[in-house]
Amino acid sequence: MSEAVSIYLKLQGKDRPLTFHRGAERSCGYVIDVTGDKHLRSYTKKDANQCRDALIERGLAGSSITRILGTVRSVTNFAASEMGISITNPFGGVYFDRKAGVQERQPLPKEAIYAVQKECQRLDDELRWLVALVSDTGMRLAEATGRRWVILS
Repeated sequence: MSEAVSIYLKLQGKDRPLTFHRGAERSCGYVIDVTGDKHLRSYTKKDANQCRDALIERGLAGSSITRILGTVRSVTNFAASEMGISITNPFGGVYFDRKAGVQERQPLPKEAIYAVQKECQRLDDELRWLVALVSDTGMRLAEATGRRWVILS
């Protein structure tokens, strides 16, 4: 698996953020921790199910398990193709409750948003502009901070 991750990141990881690399390494690291570092042909559906079970035991939500197994599946498919081997990806079609542990988030009450916006106008500095941008548009903080530098430049 570590060879597969290396191939994947070398070819797919160019010009990708650090989070892309960490995600692939972390996701495949779970597989290695549970089943060992094997050649791609050596992984079985039993190994994939053991990984699933280990992730469930760690208390991960179904959405997190979906993301992790999706990354492992992508790494496996890509590396197998690059290595010229034909395999049935054992990490595909692994069953688990995708909604387990997923909590529906409630939106902030409009009154709370209005109070924050009013305070941002009162204080009127760069940090409050950023908070106001997030509260006005609903964009993520990371998006707002990147956009902020473009606007102010």
